[in-house]
Order: sequence, then C-alpha cells, then structure tokens
Amino acid sequence: MVAASAAFSLVPGIGFAAGPAQADTSGEVVLPADAAYVPPEDTVEAAGDTGYLHTQQGTSGTQWTDDASGQSYTVTPAVGFPHDGLGAVLGPGSPVVHIEDLATRATTSIQPPAGQVWTHAYTGSSILTHAQQSGPQVLHLVRSANGQVTDTPIPCPPEVTGFAGVLTQDDAGAVLYLRTASGELPFLVDYAAATVHEIFAGTDTTSVKIGLSAGQVYAYPNSWPTYVDTVPRDDPGATPTRTPLPAAVANNDAGVADIAVTGGWILVNHHVTTTYTAPGDALQAVPIGGGATQKLFPWAQPDLVTAPDGSVLVTAGTSSEDWAVRRITAASGQVPTSSVVQRVPPLPAPVRNLSLGAGTLANDDWVSNSALPDPVYERDISSSLQAGPRTTVTQHGTGVITRGNGQVAYQTSDGIVSPVAGGSSQHLYATGAAVAASGRYILQQDSGYFFVQDFEAPSALPYQSTTEAASLWGRKVWEEDPGHHGDVRSYDLVSKRYTADLPVDPACGNLSAVQAVGRWLYWSCAHVDGVTDKAGVWDLSAGKNIPVPYGQAQLGDGYLVLRDAASGALMLTDFHNGTGTAPVTTEFAGATAGVWTVDRFGGAAAYVDSQQRVHLVPVSVPRSPIAAIDPRTSGRRVTVQLSRPAASATVTFTDPFGHVLRTQTAEVAGASVDVTWNGRTDGGTALPNGTYTWKVKATAADDTSAVTTGTLRLTGAADAYRDYSASGLGSLTTLTSTGWLTAHFSSRADGTFAGTSGSSGWPSGITAVPFGDINGDGCNELLVRMPGGELRAYRAGCGHWPSPNTSYASLGTGFNQYKWLSSPGDLNGDGTPDLVAWSASTGDLYVIPVTQRGTLGARQLVRSGLTYAKLISVGDVTGDAIGDLLAYDHSGSLWLMAGDGHGNFQSRKLIFSNWGTGYNAVIGAGDITGDGKPDLVERDSSGTMWVNPGLGNGSFGGRIKAATGWNYTGMS
Repeated sequence: MVAASAAFSLVPGIGFAAGPAQADTSGEVVLPADAAYVPPEDTVEAAGDTGYLHTQQGTSGTQWTDDASGQSYTVTPAVGFPHDGLGAVLGPGSPVVHIEDLATRATTSIQPPAGQVWTHAYTGSSILTHAQQSGPQVLHLVRSANGQVTDTPIPCPPEVTGFAGVLTQDDAGAVLYLRTASGELPFLVDYAAATVHEIFAGTDTTSVKIGLSAGQVYAYPNSWPTYVDTVPRDDPGATPTRTPLPAAVANNDAGVADIAVTGGWILVNHHVTTTYTAPGDALQAVPIGGGATQKLFPWAQPDLVTAPDGSVLVTAGTSSEDWAVRRITAASGQVPTSSVVQRVPPLPAPVRNLSLGAGTLANDDWVSNSALPDPVYERDISSSLQAGPRTTVTQHGTGVITRGNGQVAYQTSDGIVSPVAGGSSQHLYATGAAVAASGRYILQQDSGYFFVQDFEAPSALPYQSTTEAASLWGRKVWEEDPGHHGDVRSYDLVSKRYTADLPVDPACGNLSAVQAVGRWLYWSCAHVDGVTDKAGVWDLSAGKNIPVPYGQAQLGDGYLVLRDAASGALMLTDFHNGTGTAPVTTEFAGATAGVWTVDRFGGAAAYVDSQQRVHLVPVSVPRSPIAAIDPRTSGRRVTVQLSRPAASATVTFTDPFGHVLRTQTAEVAGASVDVTWNGRTDGGTALPNGTYTWKVKATAADDTSAVTTGTLRLTGAADAYRDYSASGLGSLTTLTSTGWLTAHFSSRADGTFAGTSGSSGWPSGITAVPFGDINGDGCNELLVRMPGGELRAYRAGCGHWPSPNTSYASLGTGFNQYKWLSSPGDLNGDGTPDLVAWSASTGDLYVIPVTQRGTLGARQLVRSGLTYAKLISVGDVTGDAIGDLLAYDHSGSLWLMAGDGHGNFQSRKLIFSNWGTGYNAVIGAGDITGDGKPDLVERDSSGTMWVNPGLGNGSFGGRIKAATGWNYTGMS
C-alpha cells in the first residue's frame, strides 16, 4: 500500500532584536535587547540530506528547518523514531506504517505482511519487521517501490530466540537487541547485505549506549563513561577498539555523556547537572584509539546527531550570541572542523535596573538563578541620543546606577563597586540599595536609614540619617527633617552643615519621596489627610511650591516624568518656567514602559518595552544653565562635578599674586571635568611647593558657561621659601639653651604652628639661617654659623631637618663679623637664593650671591650705616619673584625694601607706623596661613606669638594670635 500526503503547516522563524539602534522622526532611539546569558535550547532530533528536525525554546512543536533557506515548518502530527530526515508513525487503529520525508513532506505508507510486526526500524521506502514465530528467527525488510511491495527475509543467527527492541538506526541498518540464551545482546542489521551479526561479543553490554556512524558502531557506558568501544560496520565481529575519553570540563558533570563518531574521531559532550548555568559542557574530540584531545567549543548541548553524509549536527557556540546548529566533519587525517548550519538567536534578557546619566546608559539584567552571571552593561550616549557600542562592566552585579561623571556603580554581595580608568575599581563596603549618585558620592538606603559613601574616601560615612526620604545632588543631601515632618533641609557633605528647613508641606505627616536636581526639589506625600496623595516641586530660586501630579515620578531639570500605574504610559510635566506658569502635563511615551529612568544631568529619559528593548526619548524642556555642583582638589588633580555635560572646559592655574602660570584643556567625562597639573608653567618651568589658584571654565553645548575657582597645595616639587616639611608651608626656627634646634611649621595652614622637627647636640653660640636650595636638588638647605664663624650648609633632603651629624658643605669662615645673616630668597633673578649680611661694626648691608656651583660669590655692598632696630627677610611679598626685606626702625615704623632683581633693593616704602612696640622678635616665616603669600611672625615679651598674614601687595593684614609660651633662646 502506497500513499502520499503533505499535512504540514509553515510557521515564520522567530527573530531576536539584534543589530544597530533604530531612530524615528521624533528623535527617539530604540536599542536592541540584551542577549540572555544562557542560550535558548535547540535540540536536534534528526538530520537529513537537506535539513534537520529540532525543537527550539521559544517555539511550539517540532520544527523541520531547511539548511539552505533557513525556512522552518511545524511537523504535525508529530512523527516517531526520526532519523536521516525521516519520521514514521503507525496509523490510528491500524498496523500501517506511515513514513514521512520531512524535507519534501511526502508520505510513504507500508503495511506489514500477515504474521509480521514492525520493529520501529525503517528507511525512506522500507520497514524492518520480525515474524512472530518459534524456531529460527527471521527479520524481514519490507520495501515499497514503484507501487510494488517486496519482502526480503534476513535470517538471524541460530542463537537468537526473539526480538527485544531497536537501539539505534540509520538508512543503512539498525542495531537491535535480540534475545538469546545468554540474555538480550546487541546485533547489527545490514540492509544491503541482508545480514545480522552480533557486535561487541565478549564485552558487557547490559548498561551501555550504542550508536552508528557512517563507518563505525560504537558503545559506551550509560553512567560515568570513561571510554568508547568501536568496531567497523563492515567487520562487526572484530575485536573492539577501546578509546579513553577526556574528562568533563565543567565542574558540575552529571555523569552522563552524548557521543558521536565522524571520520576517525570520537565527539563527546558531557551532561551538566544544572542547565540553567550552561547548556552543556565543552564539545571535545579524541581520535579513535586515543590521542590528543581537541576542544571544539566551550559550550554544547548534549545532543549529537549523525547526518546521512557522516557528519554530526550539534548545537554549540562560545556564547549565547554565537549559538548555532553546527555541522562537525573530519576529513581523513585532519582534526574535526565545524560549519554553521543555522544561527540560533539569543533570547532577550529581562532588564532589571536601568540608569541614564550625563551621556552614560547602564543596565543590569534579571536572572532566574543566583548561579547565573548577572551582567552589568554600559553605553556612551551622545547629546543626540546616538548610542555607542555596549560594553560589559561586570558579569556579576545588580542595582547599577550612573554617577554623572562617565562612570557607573553597581552592587555586589559585599558593597558597591565602580570601575575606573586603567582597569581598577573603587570599592565601598557598606551595603544598601543605591538611591542616587552624584560624582564622588552615592546615597544608599538600608534598614530604615539613609547614608552616603564617598568613592574617594571609602572608609568614611559622611552622612547618616533616619529620615523617611532623601536625595543627593552634588555635595548636598536633601532630606525630610526627621524632627519636623513635611519640612526639607539640605546637608553639605563638605562643610558638614545643615540649612534651615523648607516648609514644603506642613500638613504632610511623612514625606514619601524627595528628589533634587539643581534649583528643583521634588517631594511627595501619600495620604496627607488619610486619603489624599499629594506632590509638588519646590523652586529653590523663587522659594515657592509648584503643584504636580502624584505618582511614580522621576525628576529632571525643569520637568517630571511619571509612570501611569494602570497603563504603564509615561507622562511628562513641564514646570521649567517656575511658579509663573502653570505646569503642563503631556504624554511622553505611549508604549507600556517597564523599567524606566530619567537623566538628571541631561535632557532625556529611557524606558524598557515588553521586548526588553531600551527606548531613549529626548526631552525638549529648556535646561538650566550649566553650573558647578561639587568642585574639589586632590593633590595636583582638580575635578569639578557639573550639573550637566560640558562640551569643553579649560583650567587656568595662577600663583598667589594672580600671575597666570598655565592654561590646560580639561578632560570632560559626562558632567564632570578633570585635569591633573604637572606643576609647571606653560613654558615648562617647574614651580615650588605651595598654594596655587585654579579656575575652571566649563562650556555647555548651548554656550552657557560655569566658572568656579579654588586652590590646591602643590607638593612633591621643590621646597618653597622656608619650607622644611615638604608641604609648601613656611616655618620658624628655634634654639634652646640646651642645644635643641627645631623647625616649627604650620601643618594646618591656619597661621598656627602644629608640627615640629628638631635635633639636639648643637653647640651654644650657633646661628641658624633658613635658606633655599643651593646644590640644585630642589631641597632647602639650613645654613648654620658655627661659634668660630664658619658658615655651613647642612643638606638633610626635602622634608627633613638636619642634625649636627648631617652632611654639610662649608661656605667659608669669618662670618662672625655680621650681626645678622638671613636670606630673603633670590635677589638677582638667577633662580638661586642669596644671602644678606648686616655688619655689626659699620651697619653696612651686603648681598652675598650664591653661584651656580653652589658656593658663595663676592659680597656686594647695597646699603651703608644702617641703624634699624631689626631687619627681616620675608621672601617675595610683592609678587615679582624677587626676595624682599623689611626694616623696623626705633620709632616703631616698619618699612619695605623690595628687591630690585639686580642684587639690590629699591627705595624703602612705609608699611606701618607706631608698630611693633613690645616685640622682641620679628621673623618672615614664609607662608604659614596656606594662601601662598609670605607672612610675618612676631613674639612679644610674654612669649606670645602673633601672625600678620601677607596680603601679596607688599603689606600685611591685622595680627592673629598664633601661640603662647615661646621663650626660646634664639629664633630665626
């Protein structure tokens, strides 16, 4: 009996949202969904000459897919015992076998002759039956061709007493279990030769799997297989060749494997216990008889199917985005190679968290099991919402949030991690859900309280509060005052001060939300009177409230985006005109939004649709001018967090006197600008340690600019004037009667002395002269006039104080003729400090220059017969890079003798009159107030120390009390 039919329905292939972003005319950009980490299962059941039978996750039913076109259809009704592109079923209530060619969808129907029963083995035109009889057992190959049915008997060996079942088959033969006196044993049926032969005789085949390849029959244990036995199909009675198997690669080997043979190679894929972590172990290959193992793919499904041409089909790849049904072949003498039959598109990964901030889009994906990687991704987003390539931040993270500075942060089991440039990461160890991030700070909530962590000071918690609602913008935390419900206040993370309360809604028992962006402060209150929900935006500029709709809301700059709880639609409320214009609410995104976010630093929002695609939607609300919200310095680095991204930024460095030293282009990242100064001028001149001023000008795309200034302390360079702590700050030198010589420096830069470095063993009668760098190593020397008149230059190195045993260079003898030795700095403009000496006998004043060789040159008379009460070296107090002197006369007048740059001094100028009465010491100590300008220090008769801060114009400000109890023998 022969019949033909084509009862199959075609279904379209199911695609995956991959490829580039798409934009519509409104400016909205749609990004393809992320690929799920674990690929979809695609199980190959049979392979034919032109296609294959398979089931694929995400589709219904069993599919036949054509190799060439990729077209698929659903095989209905389902077929049984598929192989070689064929399927077979018994007719309902009938012994007729219907054989279907799955490629052509043609059906051949064959009815077994009387007394014969179908074994479930078949070819495209025949069925294998067995006669239900006692005595010698006979199989029959019943073939249908050209409308005729033929019956070819295949006698079984005499030991066979009955049929037990089909183990495996292809179009050339089958392996059957046949009953014998020794039990059920495997036999190979060869259709062309019409023969039946026992295989693997003498081996235990009670718990094995048996397979067929084009040239081999192979067997291996059902559980924990460590070997494969093979025999040639054309010599089935041969002694089996035993090949050891490679071990599983995965660490969750289930003890079961799928094996196939192609060419001279055995392919093996071990099953894994948990397919939700990986869809199988690595696909490996080993030569028959043993040899070096080849790893073909890191992942493969445990389903290996032999095709009619001897190749093997398997679903494998390197990742979910490289998943495919592949054909493995092995030419003679060659290692196996693969080719793609059909790509298997990945499943979309459900987005769990989405964050958009200052040109960075980040998301993390939801996973069904903690054993799975839970990846975090990020993209750069241009001002026109064009998306850059997606990069993987980590394979294990959640709660991702953008920081507004081009960086993202995510949660782990032990805190917050934020990758930074160079492959390193910043790690914060307090755990809690991220609420908001702004540059260096992140606001978190955990167990009923809010707290802030600082990425640049990870050991500190600069803010903690039991408030009901809080937000973060720049360096300020905005919170509901825990003691006054309905009032909002801010806390400055740097000054550590609260502002006065803002009564946004005194009727509210507890605010349910607070959000801050620039001048706008959003608040909401659930059930104000037990029923009514209420929300508003407080305009910090106008000091007034703007009513807005209540709901799931996120605040932007001048607008609010709300998600309708019922429909999922996003609505936009525009209030950028402040209290003068009623807010306008319009539909922002009609599609149902799942996870969604608003860019607080930019003019866009983003949401995820039902297909897990991310939509970037521009916001046309006018933006506030760009502003600096958190400027800061760290060493030589200047960073300014801005309210919105800058198109460009420059940084200018000036000295304490306002001279421009260097102008640099800053690096812009998100809404942050950053620059590191090398401590040099534009011309390359190295500058000494000290305090310098920086000014950042950041310009946005709309040409609005933000200008902010600050100071930094340059360290690690050459010593500043009278700097013996390598800090850029000056110092005082004291000597006790017991020989302790000490430098007192201002570690707090507030005009007080809070640090010392001293040494003992100095002889009485010495004079210490703080000096600059003589030998060119960048470190200040200390000159010491010994009791016998020798002048020594002690060299302890930067930041170190000498002792009598420190190495020194002798600068000469005969210096006891001078009643005063000092150094105001460089007097002749050659870049080296110079010595000033005042004769005790004549009152003559000499300048003794330091040569480029580090020795003293010939002295030069610059004044004769000076009768001042005191001369004071003060460094450069006029800002011309030349040292200056002060002279204090007996009438109480203080005079400035400014250096002229040629080794002499200009005519004196009066600074103070009737000044200094009661002072027994007046010293120019360098900069001890931290503003970069040299200061003046005095001691009165009670031992009280006073500081007159330098003004940078050759004069000094009012005195400040610095210390008491300074009764030292000598001070300089």
